[in-house]
Amino acid sequence: NIKVSKTSLEFDYLNKIKSHFKANLSGSQHLTNLILSIKTANLLGLDSPLLKKAVSKLTTPDKTMQIIKHSPSLTLIDDTNNINFEAVIAGLKYLKLFSGLRVFFINPIIEMGDKSENIHREIGRISGDVCHYLITTNGNYYSSLLKGINASDKKMTNLSIADNKSIEQIARNISTDSAILFSGKESAKWIYKFKEL
Repeated sequence: NIKVSKTSLEFDYLNKIKSHFKANLSGSQHLTNLILSIKTANLLGLDSPLLKKAVSKLTTPDKTMQIIKHSPSLTLIDDTNNINFEAVIAGLKYLKLFSGLRVFFINPIIEMGDKSENIHREIGRISGDVCHYLITTNGNYYSSLLKGINASDKKMTNLSIADNKSIEQIARNISTDSAILFSGKESAKWIYKFKEL
């Protein structure tokens, strides 16, 4: 009974009796860690009411899928603390919750060696079905991202390198229930451009 919303994650956990948990965390990627933590706490003898209270008070670390602005027209998500393939995929899945303009700022992942081309192609393929804009902070793996977008089913993503022109274009197209996710340290410098929208 998993329910993922823009600002919370709810689920049932069965340990002799069924308990319902709610965490104020963004994205289904938190579920595995929550389940493992609850299981461990159960084995150590903590009871469900205490666990439910603890889970409800959890918050994400700074700059890790952290909602920094939430309004009817625009939600800004700061995920700039770190970047890896799994986090990017989780972020793209999270953006599906929004019905308006969906924008993903990405700091290309340069630490993956000979896997980098395929990883960026896969990021492009998935974003091609989710995002209206995929904005890179630099030109690394641009062609791989583009190949992935072109291999996607919907091919709905506009790919560009972050600059004032792309920022202005995004700002003009923001509508109700839009979201911009910033992934990786280099994308942090563009957040301020959207805080006043």
